[in-house]
Amino acid sequence: MTPADAEAILQEYFAPWIQRLGLRVEEVGERHAVVRLPWSDDLAREGGGLCGQAMMAAADTAAGSAETAAHATTVYAILA
Repeated sequence: MTPADAEAILQEYFAPWIQRLGLRVEEVGERHAVVRLPWSDDLAREGGGLCGQAMMAAADTAAGSAETAAHATTVYAILA
């Protein structure tokens, strides 16, 4: 699975509010995924910290991307 494949899955199957986070799959390996959560003033808390809910959503999405990459044949069969 390539990052582009993972991006396509993210765009097609993930909730609209996850898509609005602007997550980008930068790397997908056999046992990992790197997902970037871009900075947004909409996600900033007072004082400049990034919203914890957005960070956890990004972490969960990265875990899902890694799981999908590890079992791509099975997952594609289920999603198709």
